[in-house]
Amino acid sequence: MASRDTVAKVIPPTHWKLGLLVGGIAGGLALGYVGYGLCHGDHEIHESCFAPAVGGAAIGAVIGGGLGALIGGQFRKREEAESPAEAACWPADSIGMAAHIDYFRSIVADTDSVAVATREAFELEHVRASEVRLIDDGAICRSAVLAVNEVAGTHGRARQVSVYSLGSAYAVEDPRLELDEGEYPFYLFDRRWRPKTVMMY
Repeated sequence: MASRDTVAKVIPPTHWKLGLLVGGIAGGLALGYVGYGLCHGDHEIHESCFAPAVGGAAIGAVIGGGLGALIGGQFRKREEAESPAEAACWPADSIGMAAHIDYFRSIVADTDSVAVATREAFELEHVRASEVRLIDDGAICRSAVLAVNEVAGTHGRARQVSVYSLGSAYAVEDPRLELDEGEYPFYLFDRRWRPKTVMMY
């Protein structure tokens, strides 16, 4: 069963450039040597073997570089560790996060009239309390930052956000963003990062 925590499609960086370089050099040297050897071994040819060697090297570089790029493209680069300032996920050690999880669980899991009315108002489904959790996946947090900036009209703004899984929806909070009334907005999205509404906490 596929994970429901889907994110925007991202092409991961690979080592195709390194493969292109190594394959090109290796192929060029190999076929260049073969071309020179064949020419030098033909005793009927008395001209310089420089041209055959260069031609073989050029062909070998193209073939070897292409194969190297294909092979290198199969190996993903190891992602560099993000510093706290660069990470998209807000550090998961805040006391307030536990209170937020309890709050969302009371909305999506309880069956009293207030919880039912709140779910209907914010278009949330009734799910088990265990399905409400904090997400610490960097890719999902980066998608959340893009989605919040799209809604807020703040394209390109660097944020650290807290993302909560609410069954078929996400709730996203920027803990640094406090409104004048002391309230925090939670941006609600579906699993394709389509905006639903904003919930004030």
